[in-house]
Amino acid sequence: MRGPALPMTASTGATPRRRGRLVRILLLAAAALLAALFLIAVLASCRPAWYSPGAIDLATLRSDKQELVNLVDRISAALASGQPNHFELTAAQVNRWLVARTDMWPDDPLPRFRPFRDPQVEFLSNHRIRLAAVLPWNGFTPVASLELAAAASADTITIDLRRAALGWVRVPLPGLSDWVDPARHLPS
Repeated sequence: MRGPALPMTASTGATPRRRGRLVRILLLAAAALLAALFLIAVLASCRPAWYSPGAIDLATLRSDKQELVNLVDRISAALASGQPNHFELTAAQVNRWLVARTDMWPDDPLPRFRPFRDPQVEFLSNHRIRLAAVLPWNGFTPVASLELAAAASADTITIDLRRAALGWVRVPLPGLSDWVDPARHLPS
């Protein structure tokens, strides 16, 4: 036989004072998260001091085109003959080619670095290369940069991704290599 029924109440066990404290802690945590996200966005939108993309130099455009044609011809001839070829590129020359790319190759079928704008290359010490460009997104224009380490042997060239950043904010490298894999973005 059963005894008398006990009254049941739905209670969390929290007093109004405890609930108020919990709400304040949650609001403070949300405010801290929003402040951190805002700070990250501000730092990502800052342009690094080293970033200064050039403009098309009309005075050197014709000679730049000719230098590129000569370089490609030399490399093609060396490859066709099986002979080694040594050439050096300066960051200034590469940047002039990048800035004038649509004037130099108007019918080029390769992508024109979309969605990137204002590309810049910088050759650093220890065989490192920094690639940077503005990456516009919904009115937000951070400078995206990749730092690569290059190594060459007799028959291979290896390029490793060492660092990535948006403005002053470093981007974690795990998983990023799939996004920047050049083989995925070349036309077939």
